[in-house]
Amino acid sequence: MITKVLSQKSLPKQAADLLTAISGHGFIAGGYARDIILGTHTSTDIDIFCYKDDAIYPEPIDTDVFEWQGDIINSIKGLGYEYKRQLPNALEFLLPCKDGKHNRNFRKVQLIIPFKNEWMQTYGRVDEVIGQFDFTVVMVALDAFTSSRVTADGVEYTSCFYTFEDEDFRKDSKKKRLYIRHINCPIAVAMRVNKYSAKGFFIGPKEIIKLFKEWNNRPESYRKRLERFADSNDSLDPKEWWEIEKLLRID
Repeated sequence: MITKVLSQKSLPKQAADLLTAISGHGFIAGGYARDIILGTHTSTDIDIFCYKDDAIYPEPIDTDVFEWQGDIINSIKGLGYEYKRQLPNALEFLLPCKDGKHNRNFRKVQLIIPFKNEWMQTYGRVDEVIGQFDFTVVMVALDAFTSSRVTADGVEYTSCFYTFEDEDFRKDSKKKRLYIRHINCPIAVAMRVNKYSAKGFFIGPKEIIKLFKEWNNRPESYRKRLERFADSNDSLDPKEWWEIEKLLRID
């Protein structure tokens, strides 16, 4: 894993504000981090991952209703973001305009719910989390260390920003080649190959064979369950599939 210091001037304001706010609780990783480092524009949302499995938690507000709580949620809301909805594996936040509608000048924020199973873990140290991403071209993250000191005018915060990259991240991104580093779910990775091919990436047969081998190595009960899932959702259109694809990652 390669770590580099990143100047605040090279960060969009939305990224710098979020990283400063969630410092000590979480970090940004995946497509949006990739866009910032490479200057591309392929992502539509910002994925935030937590350091700890108990960073967010449901708190009952009556018998049948609960509300998500946690310092990282309070930090995001403190920037003006409003909780929108719960996705299969994330909580979505939007930054509204004065009229209350989504401000499209800012990306949606998706706070990934801490999760762990036999093949995947969505919380922990930066290197642990991005080390379980599927392709090397998305194995990148942005993090910040924020310190504070009391001044005559109040509390002053100073943030240092960092990037974390897989050793092959830039090389493979430049070649627009998909190399599989980790397979959490063979079907989910195959769906994402389809998604990244639409963005101009190419995957070779050697990498595709990894998915067949992994599928054969999974228990029969697992394969049957995924087959039933695929059969029941086969008529979905592409947009609906991208929404439900996140379910495949957690099976």
